[in-house]
Amino acid sequence: MSWNEGRLSANVKPVKWFDATVNYAISTYGSSFGWMINFHPKGFNFFIGSDHQFFSVTPQYVPVGHANANINLGFNVTFGS
Repeated sequence: MSWNEGRLSANVKPVKWFDATVNYAISTYGSSFGWMINFHPKGFNFFIGSDHQFFSVTPQYVPVGHANANINLGFNVTFGS
């Protein structure tokens, strides 16, 4: 059995201190969608992103189908010039 995978991503940086990215992958074993936003003015960096989302929910907002999601976030203080 062979394993196949394709990926598509887009990155934008509209201003010097902000950028964002989205990506989509599809493979023999399923698909995934991810995103990230990054704020990085001088002196610190804050990012938040996710690798997995669920899009099907019940009226009570309970996920159905692929019920996994994650959020990653971070904050860095930078030093130097």
